[in-house]
Amino acid sequence: MRTSDPEWQPFKQPDRRSARRYLVRASLKYRVMESASTGAWNDGHTINMSSNGIFIETAEELADGSLLELRINWLGLYHARPVVRLLLSALVVRTNDHGAALRILDHEFRDASRWRVGLQACLLGPGALENS
Repeated sequence: MRTSDPEWQPFKQPDRRSARRYLVRASLKYRVMESASTGAWNDGHTINMSSNGIFIETAEELADGSLLELRINWLGLYHARPVVRLLLSALVVRTNDHGAALRILDHEFRDASRWRVGLQACLLGPGALENS
């Protein structure tokens, strides 16, 4: 191979991804789904994402092939709601020193305000929100 060839560029290979990635910086909660029970929720954040994949940074190392459940607070309008939560199930397909690449298996948007009210009711007990 001739290095003087202007068409030759080392390490410049075409992107093989099937969907465009966007820089999205958002905090998230995730847990590893285990066979017998679910794991504890941990903190992380997104680096970039596409319609079928997401790259995240976490404090702990994740094993390739692990199944994760993620919760991401999503700002902006979605069906006229100002704040929603994006719920994902994803598979760890690759890890490196910077984070983990996940393939999105399923996703769902939920109204975050409805989620908070449900959480408050669970924490405060039955009938706690009736007088507020």
